[in-house]
Amino acid sequence: MKKNILIFMVIIIVSFGFYNCADKVEPEPTAQNVSLLEAKANPDKYIGSYVQIDGVQFIPLDTNKVFNGTSGNGGGSRTLQDCQGNTIVVFTPFDSNYSNSKVPNGFGSIRGRVSRFGTVAQINVILETDFSGLVGERCVVVPPIVILPGTRTNIADVRMMFLAPSITISNAIKIRGVVTSISGTGTNFNAQNLTMQDGSAGITIRFAAAHPYTEGDEIEVGLQMQDLSLFSGLLQATKGTVGIALTNSTKVGTAPLSFRTATISEINAGLYESQLVMVTGARFPAANGTLTYSGNVQMSDGMNTTTFRSVSSVLWAMTVLPTGTNLSPKGIASVFTTPPPTTTTRQILPRKASDLQ
Repeated sequence: MKKNILIFMVIIIVSFGFYNCADKVEPEPTAQNVSLLEAKANPDKYIGSYVQIDGVQFIPLDTNKVFNGTSGNGGGSRTLQDCQGNTIVVFTPFDSNYSNSKVPNGFGSIRGRVSRFGTVAQINVILETDFSGLVGERCVVVPPIVILPGTRTNIADVRMMFLAPSITISNAIKIRGVVTSISGTGTNFNAQNLTMQDGSAGITIRFAAAHPYTEGDEIEVGLQMQDLSLFSGLLQATKGTVGIALTNSTKVGTAPLSFRTATISEINAGLYESQLVMVTGARFPAANGTLTYSGNVQMSDGMNTTTFRSVSSVLWAMTVLPTGTNLSPKGIASVFTTPPPTTTTRQILPRKASDLQ
């Protein structure tokens, strides 16, 4: 009996010798899959939960940083985004064991615990392995297309609605077309203005603020309760003197640009106002080897003349006019009317240096 007890004790001692508390591995908590938008919209539902968010990446600005790297918590917020541009904050305390780890530059999955800062949801990464899944190729952020209400209408039909001096469109309509202008500093177009065209006509849009669109963007603009009016003789869609709210527009894709080959006679008759035109066989009669594009210069096709206008601040303003006689200048067909005594000037507005000849 004593011998059996002794053997049993030896087994226990030997077994204990093989077990070390340091060898114990805590299992990684199980993460609940949620979308970025779901976690952001429902912090109370998920608060304290360990979650996994797929299909995300940190914004480019944050991928040059570490998670915190300061001596306080003020600099611990980094922005996570999905491929539609939705974002949520990932917060890291300064004393975290990975606070000086570089924010990953890849695309994939991230895990963490949902918390709140005030009423705003955020993700607190718990383990350094929580962001090890961000190793894929980054996605191109493409915001979802916003479907504007209204019946799609040709730009030509909208232009025909105009009654001087202005009209407010009561019908629920919208137009779709490709942006043909380039707006902003160093161009011929105000940052709040653009020209767009479809297969039927072109029109100038006046927004209430600087818009994000550029040439080749296919956009829709909602026109219900917006106005058609003349600005210095140019028909534009606007809203009173303020302009159309940017929320009344959306980008739906991209589209190729097409130039309408036009004669100067047609341009002077206003046939292609706010459209992208090209005049072939043209020349600048005043070109003398020193005169530049700055201001109003006359362009001729041998029979008629029109104005080729570049404001003095455009990037090509000081480019010397070519002396050739078979040029193909391009730009937006436009018009400018001065107050009484009234003078109406039909003109072409180049968009960039490659439009010049």
